[in-house]
Amino acid sequence: MTQLTTKLFAFVLMPFERAFDDVYQMGIKDACLDAGMYCERIDEQIFEERILERIYNQMAKADVIIADMTGRDPNVFYEVGYAHALGKRVILITQNEEDIPFDLKLFYHIVYGGRIAELKEKLRQRMAWSVEHPQDTAFEQVEQIQFFIQGIPLTDELIVPVQLEHKSFFQEKSIEYTALPIEFMANNPAGKRVQSASFTPILLSPAFCGRCAMMISPNSSVEYQTLKLPDGRLLHRPPKSCHIESGGWDEVLFNLWVKIEDGIKLNHPYDFTLRILTDGPARDFDFKVKMINF
Repeated sequence: MTQLTTKLFAFVLMPFERAFDDVYQMGIKDACLDAGMYCERIDEQIFEERILERIYNQMAKADVIIADMTGRDPNVFYEVGYAHALGKRVILITQNEEDIPFDLKLFYHIVYGGRIAELKEKLRQRMAWSVEHPQDTAFEQVEQIQFFIQGIPLTDELIVPVQLEHKSFFQEKSIEYTALPIEFMANNPAGKRVQSASFTPILLSPAFCGRCAMMISPNSSVEYQTLKLPDGRLLHRPPKSCHIESGGWDEVLFNLWVKIEDGIKLNHPYDFTLRILTDGPARDFDFKVKMINF
């Protein structure tokens, strides 16, 4: 007797506008089909109950929720909050990073910038992992990854010396800065059961670190998104996320601008946090940085 297998179900939340039809059909739906899942939007279904009741019903049944946050649609935001409350595996996507509100910056997003082919490939990888690991959470997935700061394995309460770079010294509005380069690296060891992992590394720094940028040439740089948190610390989000296949590595350089002032002490341990964003709960690593050779 042939054994029937049931495909996993992905329910899609997104604005019901024609501008999103190709994103859904060629980006989201094709990615799910390629990964061996089926997906639907509420407007593809026939039902008799009220639409909100149907949405609740489908979210409860879904194995994965995919939500396009582009444009900050209030209905999508409300439904994402409900999906998180249900404890569902939620994959957030957006065309524009600016559409990610403060509270949801703690979750991993696929930022596709209108590039449907790029969205399809990144989403296909996430869907394929969901099919292979239906019971695993993204948090469990990331637990298999090894993290490093300045080449040192990252553990809570690590104290790492970081050399200030005099060559990056500059002035802006009469304020003097120099660079504090904090290098983050991640490794997905070969032979582990996790074949690939996707996440976004976020750095939380003291307020004196100012902005964060990555030099790509002597005359140009890429600005990271920097936000001031209610506790006074700064949150630095890089322009890219990490996706690591089995046996692979990825890295992000947080090039912080440090204000040169009397209150900053050399060889003093300052508190930093590396936050790993996934589809599920964030994972924090607290460590300390001692600035040297100022």
